[in-house]
Amino acid sequence: MLNAVNLEFSQPFWDTKVEIFNYVAEEKGVWAETINMGYYLGKPILCMFASGTFGKAIEKMTEKQVIDSAMTVLKKIWPKATQPIKIAMSRWNSDPFSYGSYSFSAVGVEQPKDRNALKETVAGRIFFAGEATSVNAPATTQGAY
Repeated sequence: MLNAVNLEFSQPFWDTKVEIFNYVAEEKGVWAETINMGYYLGKPILCMFASGTFGKAIEKMTEKQVIDSAMTVLKKIWPKATQPIKIAMSRWNSDPFSYGSYSFSAVGVEQPKDRNALKETVAGRIFFAGEATSVNAPATTQGAY
C-alpha cells in the first residue's frame, strides 16, 4: 500500500537542488521518501510517501492529522520548516476502482507467466490492461501505459 501527500509551501525551506529526501522512522513506512516537486515544477511542493500499514492508516486521518504527522518528520529534518498552504493526497486503498495503489508480486508468484496470463482475454470480450499486466515495468506509470 502506498499513498502520496503533496504539501505546498509559501517558500522552500529545503535544498531545492536535491530531488529526493529519505527518512528512516522507527515505524516502517512513515514518510520514508519525499520528492522535491519544485525540482520539476518550480513550485515549493514536497510529495511525501506513506507506505504499508501507515499508508492505509493515513486514509482514516483528518487532513490536520496528516499535516501534523508529516510536519513532525519535516521539522526533524529541517527545524525551520513552515506550515503548508495547501495539501492534496491520494487515498488509494479507499478508492472503489483500485482498492490499492499498484500491483505487486507476492511470494510464490511465477513471473513472467502470471503477468502474461493477466493479459489474456476472457471469453473474447473482457480485456485487461495496465501496470499489473506489464512484465517489464509493473507498478509504474510506464507499465500502465
